[in-house]
Amino acid sequence: MAIFGEHAYIVTDFDGIGLQILDLSDIDNGNVTFVKSTDLGVGFTEAHNVYVNPASGFLYLCSPDIGDGHGLTVVSLADPVNPTIAGTWTENT
Repeated sequence: MAIFGEHAYIVTDFDGIGLQILDLSDIDNGNVTFVKSTDLGVGFTEAHNVYVNPASGFLYLCSPDIGDGHGLTVVSLADPVNPTIAGTWTENT
């Protein structure tokens, strides 16, 4: 899980359902709201890990099941509830 602003982003390593997005804006009152799951438009279901760079607004999926399943997929959080793939990196590219 990684946090960016008022949202949490969750991935799973096995049998996932994509990138899950939670709204944390009311967490101080004990309320966390499920926003949605997304496959990022490419059938993404799972990744080994997720990291967010809060300074850049990019989320990094580590070893996602996108492409050859190795490397990183970089996701823009410019619209935090509608993330989009900004780029990919693998050892082979």
